[in-house]
Amino acid sequence: MSDHADAIARHGYAIVQTAPDLGMEHPRPGYAYTVGLRQRGLAELLILGLPVATARMVLSTLADHGLSQSELPLDIPLAGFFDGFEPVLRPLDPAGATAWMSPASPEAAMALQPSPADPGGWSKARQIRGAMPALQLLQVVWPDPSGHYPWEGEFDDALRAAQPLLPGPAPRP
Repeated sequence: MSDHADAIARHGYAIVQTAPDLGMEHPRPGYAYTVGLRQRGLAELLILGLPVATARMVLSTLADHGLSQSELPLDIPLAGFFDGFEPVLRPLDPAGATAWMSPASPEAAMALQPSPADPGGWSKARQIRGAMPALQLLQVVWPDPSGHYPWEGEFDDALRAAQPLLPGPAPRP
């Protein structure tokens, strides 16, 4: 069993990390995301631009809460989880987000894709667990040290490259 499949079996999810890619024409920040929450009917989580240990702690805390408590609200600061840090969960367009992820980490995008063509071994996990629900992906957006978010004019411009806002879902007709 792969490390990720083992983590999913033990915890209900795995956290995958991707290092920053500074050699691209448009550098990408490092990011981390969950895999396995979808199999339990929850949205996968994606966080960009934070140090590895911080990203893992944030994702683990939110994933554990979702698995044991209840779904978390969207588009509002999540108070009470972290001291002085109130992230916001923002729905993403899965195709747009995985396209953004693909150049830096093709295996990352594959793990989140609903396609059964999966050389990374996720198709085996899918066979074991049965049909997968539609992918829902949430960006965990963090505030700057002053408490401002990237969509606010007061957000620290020096941090914008570390946390791009990925495409949200298309508006419903």
